Amino acid sequence: MKALKILNNNIVATIIDGKDALVVGNGIGFHKRINEDIDENKVERIYYLQDKQQSELLKLIDKVSVECFEVCEAIVNDAKNRGLKIRPQVLLPIVDHIGFAIQRFRQNIVLPNLMSTDVRLLYPVAYECGTNALSRIDKVLHIRLPEDEAAYIALHLVNYLEDGGHAYETVRLVNGCVNIIKKTFNIEFKEDSLSTMRIRTHLNFLASRIFSNSNENVSDVNNEVMYNMLLKRHRLNENCIKEIETFIKSSFKYDLNEQEKLYLLIHLNQLLVNQF
Repeated sequence: MKALKILNNNIVATIIDGKDALVVGNGIGFHKRINEDIDENKVERIYYLQDKQQSELLKLIDKVSVECFEVCEAIVNDAKNRGLKIRPQVLLPIVDHIGFAIQRFRQNIVLPNLMSTDVRLLYPVAYECGTNALSRIDKVLHIRLPEDEAAYIALHLVNYLEDGGHAYETVRLVNGCVNIIKKTFNIEFKEDSLSTMRIRTHLNFLASRIFSNSNENVSDVNNEVMYNMLLKRHRLNENCIKEIETFIKSSFKYDLNEQEKLYLLIHLNQLLVNQF
């Protein structure tokens, strides 16, 4: 294992099994020269880029400061300390994103995150990591990034969870369904209400079923009578369910089954009871 680039005393760029990587360890880069052997006993962590990103690793290192990289490592460690089981590959996408976010900030380019509310509600721990990250960046790099960046950072963290992440698709599905409901009934959600939390949670579980291709717990019981009864509780219920069904099919190539539509209708009616 040879040192290709020494970022600081604790971080060195190298190649492992043909893959570009960063090795991190206390004093691993101290007094080290290019092409010298790395003391493998000092290696505490190894960070790889995904295969398609390997060629960009050294370019990325050259674009961000050592302080920025160390801040990003602290962000990842904070997420792990809060119980998020994150794959080590997350570090480099975080570095890439924050480096680019700082560049945009200096150029006065604002990139609003239209999904911030959904990310905050669906992934509260990751979102808290994102807000803490902004404070850390401000403290160390003296740059206060916009609050919307907390949600972007959270999405990166969730996408690299060990159990597999579909964070972006999940947020897009939940956000799309919520917007359909708002538009159909001309309402704004009471975000702190129990009924709102329930329907968002239900949509999150629905997304998990869709993206994991799970058909478990689908009952064979005929609920047509209950479905029709709930459908008639509001004149726009049928339109709303059809819009959601069409949206999910066109965007995610998934056909809602009858039980899924029934559960969705139950939560929808409960939401409407608390809105009107």
